Amino acid sequence: MVRKVAWLAVFVLAVGLATQVRSASPSGGVLKVATQGLVIDLQAPTGQKVSLPANKEVPAPPGPYKTVGITQYGQENAGGKAVMWSIKCTGPFGKVATLSVSAGKTTTIEAGAPLTVRPTASVAKSEGKGTTIAVGLAVVGSAQESYNTGSILRGKTRVPPPKAIILDENGKEVNSGNFEYG
Repeated sequence: MVRKVAWLAVFVLAVGLATQVRSASPSGGVLKVATQGLVIDLQAPTGQKVSLPANKEVPAPPGPYKTVGITQYGQENAGGKAVMWSIKCTGPFGKVATLSVSAGKTTTIEAGAPLTVRPTASVAKSEGKGTTIAVGLAVVGSAQESYNTGSILRGKTRVPPPKAIILDENGKEVNSGNFEYG
């Protein structure tokens, strides 16, 4: 006799409350997020959205899952008070764009920290205006997922864009300013 088990998963996160109600059978698999502070949002084979926090093993029906969002959280101690930081990834999701859950097996998701900040540059030439060089920043996670630099929050406040100084080959300042979001 095969018996299906229904379950309710309620997760209280340091950043809010997420409630999910799903059903699974004992022949399902398990999803696990291995990266500290990472929350990954998936679309299950049933079409339902599933939010998985770090360090939790969650029973899951077998099948393909599509990543729809990732948030990496961190914490700092500011004057004896804990302050949360976060950055969001809305795609591309790199190596975790799609995941597969198999019956009786654990699918471990590794993404997020450590994050790497890479400079980007593009050159545009226009008549009468000369050459314009656009310099930007790309934040990339360990699974090659791309994070939105404009989504960095310290507490509930968006972090101002970083400042930049451009130097010539002799170290003399050519130009300076702030990066812009958007």
